[in-house]
Amino acid sequence: MLLESCFESGKQNVQNIKHIIPQKLHPMKVQSIVENRGITRKDIYPLRKNVTGMGYSDSVLTN
Repeated sequence: MLLESCFESGKQNVQNIKHIIPQKLHPMKVQSIVENRGITRKDIYPLRKNVTGMGYSDSVLTN
């Protein structure tokens, strides 16, 4: 019974923390661990660099 309540509260905490932590340039993981057992894990994906647009001379349209 106690492990089930830990699982539910850990799942909610990880979900909330995932939305609070901003994205970085590298992937991160958020885990909930109870008694050396991983309960839940969510990945925070990295930001994607936007290379389309004015970055390259080939992509600029000339008239």
